[in-house]
Amino acid sequence: MPREAVLNVDETGWRTNGDKRWIWGLVANQFVFYVMACTRGSEVLVWLLGAVFRGILCCDRWVVYLTYHSGRMQLCWTHLKRNILGIADYAHRASARQSCRDALAIVARLFCLWYRFHGDLRNRRGNPQPLDGQQLLEKPIPLQKKLFALAEAHLDDVDS
Repeated sequence: MPREAVLNVDETGWRTNGDKRWIWGLVANQFVFYVMACTRGSEVLVWLLGAVFRGILCCDRWVVYLTYHSGRMQLCWTHLKRNILGIADYAHRASARQSCRDALAIVARLFCLWYRFHGDLRNRRGNPQPLDGQQLLEKPIPLQKKLFALAEAHLDDVDS
């Protein structure tokens, strides 16, 4: 696992006879590895991957991953979407709710590109064609810029 180029990792709590344990799942290109641990801490990552992981770590924003890995990281889009939905639910101002809707629309467009790359063209507007790898790298750039600009425009909002 320490030599994998890309590794997805997540952990979830599990109780056995009242004792709290954590199931860690690590997903590579060719295999999935599960391990039970007594902790949710970074020592599990050090034990499994070594002191330094040189690949891309795909994960949620749990602090353990952020403190363990200082290299390239891909954060989970599902968690980001859930956070945006949570902000929209609790926002008091209409402008904050609108910024969340705008962000979710951008995320939806990003996922449309992902689906096109994988050849899934069902329920897509217009007549989309599949994307190749280079197009998948290039087409999201304007959407990324829009998402960053939207976030920056609302960075100091009180309730968003």
